[in-house]
Amino acid sequence: MAGRKRRVKPARERLLTEFTFYASKCLKIRTKNAKVIPFQLNKAQLYLDSRIEDQRKRTGKVRIVVLKGRQQGCSTYTEGRFYWLVSNRKGLRAYILTHEADA
Repeated sequence: MAGRKRRVKPARERLLTEFTFYASKCLKIRTKNAKVIPFQLNKAQLYLDSRIEDQRKRTGKVRIVVLKGRQQGCSTYTEGRFYWLVSNRKGLRAYILTHEADA
């Protein structure tokens, strides 16, 4: 079977190429009342994802600054997306920096 390309199953391909699909199938979050549930993106997270994907498709890279309000889930989205990227791509690293040491 040397030289033969293995066909990737559609679901596996989606896990590798669509963060929203990956998040709902593979990531869990802890709610304010300590329940662990699948990560379903909210309206703000979906908007952020659409802006990121649009920029990536147009330019091949993403450069974005989020002036975020509280409790919109932007940090959770970013952590999930970074985990998705670094766990599925060899040699990739991610770093999150805060403006205060306590944060």
